[in-house]
Amino acid sequence: MKSKVATFSVMANGLYVLPLEGLPVSPYLGGGLGWAQHKVDDLTFPDLGGIRIEGDSAGAFAYHFMAGLKYFIDNIELGVGYRFFGTNEANFDGAKAKVLTHNIEAGIAFRF
Repeated sequence: MKSKVATFSVMANGLYVLPLEGLPVSPYLGGGLGWAQHKVDDLTFPDLGGIRIEGDSAGAFAYHFMAGLKYFIDNIELGVGYRFFGTNEANFDGAKAKVLTHNIEAGIAFRF
């Protein structure tokens, strides 16, 4: 079986950074709600004589939760964190599927 699945999401997010007095590091928690659009390319089954199912797209409610640490150096902010992303079931022409992912993230921000 061979295919490609892509998900595009638009999210409204909230983030709370807990300041720790005297330390350059701060933990954060956050989450978001939004919409995800899934696209599945044509699905081919080479072991079944090349049977092919046409691709489809469908949308679903999406949500995510995140937690991590931010490290501050002058006006530079370094971050590392975890994000869980999920969607409700999307209906692909009668077949239902949802997306659940676990992600490790790293980032840098410059404050002006």
